[in-house]
Amino acid sequence: MKRAPHNSNFEGIIRLDEIELWLIDRDAQAPALADIERRRLLLPPGEREQAARNVDRADAARWLNGRIALRLLLEPRIGARAARLPFDVMGGGRPLIADCDLDFSLSDIGSMLLVAFSRVGRIGVDIESARSLNISPVRIARLVAAANGLAGEHCRQLIDPDMVVAWTRIEAFAKATADSLAACLSMLGTAGHIGHPATLDELRRHAARTRYDAAVSVRDLDLPHGLVGALATPVAAANVNLRIQILDHHELSALAERTNG
Repeated sequence: MKRAPHNSNFEGIIRLDEIELWLIDRDAQAPALADIERRRLLLPPGEREQAARNVDRADAARWLNGRIALRLLLEPRIGARAARLPFDVMGGGRPLIADCDLDFSLSDIGSMLLVAFSRVGRIGVDIESARSLNISPVRIARLVAAANGLAGEHCRQLIDPDMVVAWTRIEAFAKATADSLAACLSMLGTAGHIGHPATLDELRRHAARTRYDAAVSVRDLDLPHGLVGALATPVAAANVNLRIQILDHHELSALAERTNG
């Protein structure tokens, strides 16, 4: 199976356009996305079949709308033909494009979808809504300690009530480094099993070493609509300034016309 690029092999100068973040409200932009798909036929048949197997029609529609948006964004970056090909799938279900220097990561909550693109190695992104999680206090404390170890220099230190922020850091790191979230949690030692770090301080230091060894930087994202999120990139891109670009109706129209031309 083709794997995404490994971060530690990258050397070079980072351009601002080599890391991109796009946020879209799939419900609000559903009519525009449907119109683009009618005119452009961006989706391969397998994706419509996959959506049809979802008994929750609202989820199926959101998933399809997200794929239309993703393939529309991919087209000017990798070409029209490649943007319409079926994706390969990594462990954990992550889609990727074989034999391509462009890596991407997706995360969604409700109608909101965030897409991250990277030309500097494997990338990971995660978004969540600010909410409480039904997790034991001991488990929360260990996850927060691991997230503080993963944090880059621009991240604040978290406390237990910041569990959702902690979770996004861990998810983003997992997407950038591991085959699955479970594999990442095992690597970090958050469960407290035999052989895992025993104290919270040991866990934080272990997570920091794990991040260092993976040559990955993790940062929190400043997102609208009450969302929280995190991004994991190769360390070479740690200081690249990021801008969250909103894929609204005007951006969709301009992108569709530009790629169509």
